[in-house]
Amino acid sequence: MSEEQCTLMTILGRNIARRRATLGMTQKFLAIQLGISQEALGKIEKGKMAPKLSRLEDIALELQCSVPYLMTDFTNNRDINEDIIYSIRNAFISQPTQIQIAIIELLQAISQNNKTK
Repeated sequence: MSEEQCTLMTILGRNIARRRATLGMTQKFLAIQLGISQEALGKIEKGKMAPKLSRLEDIALELQCSVPYLMTDFTNNRDINEDIIYSIRNAFISQPTQIQIAIIELLQAISQNNKTK
């Protein structure tokens, strides 16, 4: 296996583990959802084993992200907007309607204030 392949497997594994944790999933839960053993998922997350392309698509689906996202090296780029947006979305939709309306109005006011600067 080439050094480039090893690096990609490491990045992929790290992103799977991080995304799984962000969603509050255990390794065991995700493995069951994917129909694989926890040991196999552990090897994937450690970069010791590469999943098949079809399995990678299943992983992305379960982790509510894209395959390219899972293969992106965030080591030097802390731009993890997809995780942030997901967290904000979940926090927002869990609020009562009145709170959601207040948040929207606040964001609109901030947006208008930024346009006048």
